[in-house]
Amino acid sequence: MDPAAGGYRGLWRRRLLRDAQGEDRDTRVWWLQGDDYYVDLRQPPDRPDFAGVTAFDQLSNQQLAWLVRQQGFAGRLHIDGSRLHWQRSIDLQPPADLADIGTVHWDGACLLEQGLLAEYAEEWLWQPPAIPGSGAWATPDGRGLRVVVGEWFMQAVERRPALPRGMDLAALIMQPGADRAALLDCTIDFGVIETTDREFRIRHSSHPWREGRKLAELAGTGSICNRP
Repeated sequence: MDPAAGGYRGLWRRRLLRDAQGEDRDTRVWWLQGDDYYVDLRQPPDRPDFAGVTAFDQLSNQQLAWLVRQQGFAGRLHIDGSRLHWQRSIDLQPPADLADIGTVHWDGACLLEQGLLAEYAEEWLWQPPAIPGSGAWATPDGRGLRVVVGEWFMQAVERRPALPRGMDLAALIMQPGADRAALLDCTIDFGVIETTDREFRIRHSSHPWREGRKLAELAGTGSICNRP
């Protein structure tokens, strides 16, 4: 489905963000939209090396500081004309007080998004899939969501318990006695379905030590079930 002809299904890469902090062209942002459900991952620049890290208790202060700056969320997209509401059922950060609602319009090949409840503007570029097909699956307990469009997949797995609304993840991590593993245990992955064996391989993850691995290798470690 070509979004210019209606609908938003497919992979989107953000080109630019303008908000009260200025312009941001460096954060890497992937938004994968299915027919109804979506997953979004936003990773800041200046990422430290995570070589050798396999668990939360191995993180250095520099690595931890980068991890908590990430953003990402997943849920259902509600469409009302040019008004879009990204319902966040899963969120890397504590739930915000304001809903994520914006209006969109096309400027050539670029989709322009303007915030309604918060002041921001984003520019998005659509990446056409090489192969057809899409789908979305959830875990029985509601903790996980996966979206597949063409050769791409994104998935999100929520932490338990949920974080308190309106808080700051970095501040929560720094509290005395904070359970860092529980606070950080929300996973968002972006990857490709390999054409040779239909395996799901992670390219980018909110937990960088998962990158390069197949989901079948990670069963029981923050992945929802592997499905063809």
